[in-house]
Amino acid sequence: EEFQNSDESKKITQLCGDSLTFDFSTWYDKCDFVWVDGCHDYKFVASDTENALKLCRSGGWIAWHDYRNTAWWSGVTRNIRELNSKHPEVYYIRGTTIVLMKKN
Repeated sequence: EEFQNSDESKKITQLCGDSLTFDFSTWYDKCDFVWVDGCHDYKFVASDTENALKLCRSGGWIAWHDYRNTAWWSGVTRNIRELNSKHPEVYYIRGTTIVLMKKN
């Protein structure tokens, strides 16, 4: 709601739906920024991460919310740790619950 009356609103497309079944293919490699924040169950986070990697263009950014480096049982934390083993460019912002990755 906060961006809807801004100058940037014409550059923002907000997508809503069940991320396990939503067809994101129209937006593959077209997003400058993807914010991953939703269900925290591992299955959903893994699916959302896979979609984010497809959505984000090269040079764009992906951010995950609700990462807790001390909560190893969290689906978000587990997924980010697995992702980091393949993509060392994943960074935790200390003192927050946010993780960032610049897609190459």
